[in-house]
Amino acid sequence: MIFLGGKFGFTDKQTVECSQELDKLLNLYQQYQSKNDKKGKWSVLLFQSESKKTADYV
Repeated sequence: MIFLGGKFGFTDKQTVECSQELDKLLNLYQQYQSKNDKKGKWSVLLFQSESKKTADYV
């Protein structure tokens, strides 16, 4: 996202869309962390499998 902001500007459509997608992923990660706090590393693995769905975006 910072790369896009530097290249196209922080209000460019691509940068804003990337920022919104990052917000979604961070929110998802936070949900997994709070629900699976006792499971530790397993919550990260679950997040990684979910985030692969949006990896093609970048």
